[in-house]
Amino acid sequence: MKTASSTLAGVAIRIARRLAFGTDFKMCRVRFDHTPAFQLQYAKRNPQKSFLWSFLRDPTDRAVSEFFHFGVSRLKMEPSDENFKRYMLEMRKYHRNYFLLDMALQPYAPIHNPNFTMEKAIHQIVKHYDFIGLVERMDESLVLLKMILNLELNDILYLSAKRNGGWDEGAFNATCIYIVPSFVSKGMQTFFNSKRWREYTAGDRLLFQTVNKSIDLTINALGRSEFEDQLREYRMAQKKAQQVCGPSTVYPCSEGGLRQRDNHSCLWWDSGCGYKCLDSLKLNDEKSIDGII
Repeated sequence: MKTASSTLAGVAIRIARRLAFGTDFKMCRVRFDHTPAFQLQYAKRNPQKSFLWSFLRDPTDRAVSEFFHFGVSRLKMEPSDENFKRYMLEMRKYHRNYFLLDMALQPYAPIHNPNFTMEKAIHQIVKHYDFIGLVERMDESLVLLKMILNLELNDILYLSAKRNGGWDEGAFNATCIYIVPSFVSKGMQTFFNSKRWREYTAGDRLLFQTVNKSIDLTINALGRSEFEDQLREYRMAQKKAQQVCGPSTVYPCSEGGLRQRDNHSCLWWDSGCGYKCLDSLKLNDEKSIDGII
């Protein structure tokens, strides 16, 4: 949760739809949710007929975002230092090393299975996932995904699903919830530097660092010069997508917090919003892209 998952689900759906063009199917099979990988039995998937990918986010930033989205905005908790600690360490105590719990292909439970260590879980994840990106390096990660899968530039364009200080998708209690802007107080910052928090996020931080290094190695393996050219082209195309498709896109919740489920322009809740415009956006005219500063 809170790793740009709604936005990235939209990218996954649009890729699945585009790859099915010219076939008897409306879209290729795609799965996107927050169910732990071991429950979905991804260890039994056929690597030759599937592509397993995910994104990470700095563990502390992810935790802050989750607290403000679910704790403060939905549960109406006061955004105090003590409430943050209570939310993460008591109400969400099972989120200790959240990414390892969510992404490992077998249950990550050190108390019940001490042999499946943090290091083994990280090794398993990095080995068996076909690609892992970082929210902090969104542009670079999506361009790498494009190069690895030989995708079209349009495939990785997106309009952000949620904004800090915006509205959610309107699914919770069938109403639009305002997302309270997050912040980090001095007390929270002190807590983040504590031994308790470092231990709470140790595995996730190590996985994050490993993936960060892997991204750089992958760029070098594919050719940094070619990558930089594609990154530049993508960023201009993404800017054009925001300018052309953004104003006409209707989200499940309006800017005033009204539910718009009957006439929104998204593929699934707030994922893949503006897909028709993004699919048809012409990017082959270099002058039209280069003209965006």
